[in-house]
Amino acid sequence: MPSASEALEDNLILWLDANNSNSWTGSGSTWFDVSGNDYDAEIVTSVPSTGTVNGATYLNLSTRDDYFKIPSSVHGGALSTKSGQTLTFLFWMRLPSISPGVSGLNVIFHSKNAANSSSYCRYYDPSVEGFNFFVRDTSYNADVNSGYVGSVNNTDWFMVVIDWDYSNNEFGLHRYQPNETNYNNHDFGDVSPQQTVDTDIYLFNDPDSVYGGYGYLGEIRAYDTTFTTSELDTKYNEQKGKYGIS
Repeated sequence: MPSASEALEDNLILWLDANNSNSWTGSGSTWFDVSGNDYDAEIVTSVPSTGTVNGATYLNLSTRDDYFKIPSSVHGGALSTKSGQTLTFLFWMRLPSISPGVSGLNVIFHSKNAANSSSYCRYYDPSVEGFNFFVRDTSYNADVNSGYVGSVNNTDWFMVVIDWDYSNNEFGLHRYQPNETNYNNHDFGDVSPQQTVDTDIYLFNDPDSVYGGYGYLGEIRAYDTTFTTSELDTKYNEQKGKYGIS
């Protein structure tokens, strides 16, 4: 269960926390969900090493081959990015190494169904783009959102949030990076095409290409709702102290 200092939030349906020994035990291949739903994530390939930055523990996914997966058979559709869903994923993470160009393409989140329709959140060379979101249909045609959310540095923790409101055909992408003039950047767009069947969740992986993610993961939370930018500002301010951000 979560530590006494951190209570379960309203609408929380997934909580993977490297700083909670009930979630990450330090051994084995499972990152346990402490939201109460048991949507546990399984590590693929090697078990990640751990470290501490600013007092916060991280899991080091040091190569593109290291990632976590939550199959739809485990989450029962609750985490699926499909029509009818209202869903938010919140990441606390660091990118200690940001390569330039295509080698810096880093898939943070990938949701994929059996028909190969996919939703992605990726981070690309900050001199070129930054965070972006796109969707592929069954013919592998991509609908890439034209907007990008601000870049991050490789020295600080940051919070990135992806949300979907499929009933209104909208998604949001939000980046919170300390020590930036505009520490909170937001972008919104239309979800097209919409997926209609349950999806497997890949964390720091792109099973369709070589551009799996790498970096430090502090925690991942998911909610069965979306939030206003003001509400996300509040979450950032409530959670940032855990990562040594004043």
